[in-house]
Amino acid sequence: MNRPRLKDIALLTGFSTNTVSLALRGSSLVTDETRQLIEEAAAKVSYRPNEIAKSLVQRQSRSIGLVLTNITNPILTHTAQAIETMLSQRGYSTLFATSDNKVENEITALDAFQGRRVDGILIFPADHLQLAHIERLKNFHLPTVLLASAPGATLDVVSIKERDGARDATRHLIQLGHTRIGIIDSGHWMGNAQKLQGYLDALAEAGIERDDTLIVKKSGYSPNLGREAMVELMAAEAPPTAVFASNDAFAFGVLDWCRSSDLSVPDDLSVIGFDNVEFSAYAATPLTTVGCDPRELAGLAVERLLYLIEQNGAETAPLTQQIDLEIVVRKSTGPKVRIQ
Repeated sequence: MNRPRLKDIALLTGFSTNTVSLALRGSSLVTDETRQLIEEAAAKVSYRPNEIAKSLVQRQSRSIGLVLTNITNPILTHTAQAIETMLSQRGYSTLFATSDNKVENEITALDAFQGRRVDGILIFPADHLQLAHIERLKNFHLPTVLLASAPGATLDVVSIKERDGARDATRHLIQLGHTRIGIIDSGHWMGNAQKLQGYLDALAEAGIERDDTLIVKKSGYSPNLGREAMVELMAAEAPPTAVFASNDAFAFGVLDWCRSSDLSVPDDLSVIGFDNVEFSAYAATPLTTVGCDPRELAGLAVERLLYLIEQNGAETAPLTQQIDLEIVVRKSTGPKVRIQ
C-alpha cells in the first residue's frame, strides 16, 4: 500500500492540495471548519507528513543527535533517557550513537548526524583533549553542547564537578582516619584527569604525600577491572586501608575482591565509589559513593541546546555550567580500625 499523500486527501475532501497543506500546517488562512474536515480525512487515511521534505522547507528537522561513550554505563543511559524524554516534550526526536570511547567512531557519528540534518548535538566526548572535530561544527552553525568537562573548549559545556567530587570522596576517607588511600582511575585514557587531580588535591591539603604505588589506572567500565586493580594495590609494600574507585563499577569489583579475599568492608578496607548508580544502594555492602541526579544534567543540557537553536546561527559566547555532587554515605566506609 502506497503512503498517503496530500493529493489523496485533496481528492477525498474536494479541496486543493494547497488548501490541504495549509490546513495541516495550522495556517490561519484556512477556516476552522475546513481544517477540521481535512484533519479528519488525514486521520482516516493515516496520513503522516514527510519529515524529510518538511525539514528541507522549514530548514529544521526537529531532531537532536546524542553521542554516548559507553551504553553499558548506567549513568549515561539514565541521562540519555532523561534527555530523550525532555526533548520529546519539546517536540524533538533523539537520534542515538555510541563512540565506544573511540574518537574515530565519534567522528563517524557526527558526520552521520550532519547528513541527517539534525538541529543540534549533545555529546559525551570520547577524549576530553581531542575536540577539534567537535569544535569544527561551529563552522556549520550547528549548535553543540559538551556533556563533560573539557579544559580549553570553545563550545558550551554542561558537566558535573568531577574534580570537586573526587576531592570530597577522598576527604571523607581522610576524615575517617585513613592516610593510605588507593585510587582506581579510569579518566586518563579519555584525557580526563579531573578525578585523579581531585584525589591529589585532598591528599595535599591533608599533608599526605603522593604514593604512586597507590594509583592504579584502568581503561573501561567493569567490575572485573576493579578486581584486577585490587591485586595491584594490595601488592604494595604498604597496602591501602581505603580505596577510592572512580566509578561504581570498579567499586563493585573491589567489594567482590574483598569478599573473596576474606577482607571485611569497612573494617579491613573502606571503599567509596563515584556515580551513585541505583544498584550501589543494594550491594551486599551498600556502597558509599558520590553522585547527582542525571536529570539535572539532562535538563541543563537540553535547555542550553534549545536556546542555541533558537539563535538561528547567531554567535553566542560559550557557557560552562557545572553541577555539584554529593556524598551518599552508606556502609562501605568507616574508621581505620585494623592494621593489615
